[in-house]
Amino acid sequence: MSNSNSADYNDFGRCMMTAWKKNIVYTLAIVILPILGITLAYNLLAVFFYSDYLIIFRDMFLFWSLLFYIFFLHAWYRHVQTIAENLLYTQIASEISYSYKEYDGIQGNSQLYSMGTPNYLMNVLYATHKDVPVRIGNFSYSGGGRYSLPNFTRYIFADMEVNASFPHIVCIPRKWTSIGSSIIWNPIGNKELHLEGDFNSKFFVSAPEGKEIESLQVLEPNVMESLMVGFEEYGFEIHGKYVFLFTHGVMSKNPNGIIRLHEFIERFCDLMLPELQKFSTDFRKI
Repeated sequence: MSNSNSADYNDFGRCMMTAWKKNIVYTLAIVILPILGITLAYNLLAVFFYSDYLIIFRDMFLFWSLLFYIFFLHAWYRHVQTIAENLLYTQIASEISYSYKEYDGIQGNSQLYSMGTPNYLMNVLYATHKDVPVRIGNFSYSGGGRYSLPNFTRYIFADMEVNASFPHIVCIPRKWTSIGSSIIWNPIGNKELHLEGDFNSKFFVSAPEGKEIESLQVLEPNVMESLMVGFEEYGFEIHGKYVFLFTHGVMSKNPNGIIRLHEFIERFCDLMLPELQKFSTDFRKI
């Protein structure tokens, strides 16, 4: 994978313009033809439904036709928006030597998957870095009570499959715990892990109870400080043979977030993978 951060990818609007231009004929047909059809039908109904009693049916037809037309236009806009997103992600994937597909299934057992109802990753960029399969995508889950509206939480999310087995380690920004997410993020059987220095003032770290020593061998304070500097809005999770990295956001609204997560992946592979590989033999016994 190449490391390129010279380009500015805040050009979703330009991709939207390209998508509209490619679909201009269909767009004009979708905008104009229904209006002509509704106008013609309304005038024909005016001929036959001319009494005061029947005018209500003509007006109801106009109301529901226009309402359906608005929903149809919105659906078409969403379709063009999807085309624009695919153009944007394909462009970024090519720039950083990834491939792209619209969606892919979830894998592993991230703590995120227990928070709501995930089905798959959307807008997936995938590649191999240092012989490790890597994916970047949009991940969201919905939560909420039985009598409340769903609450959608969105992440720019990455996973890596490593050939090893590790305990369930979580590291998230400390500020995320201010809304109680440390309870959600802390897996059953884990306890907060305290590293040397002031790292814990910035990040919440947890590891399985009874495995603190093994976990600290991986989470060396100097390595962790070097890993997270400049990435204070990011978190990671190690569980089994998978590593998950993430930050809040949606890729189309923050295309540069893809590049930042790509850089975080590269730093993680440079600093943490050697540590993980070093102790993988011991962790397979866990």
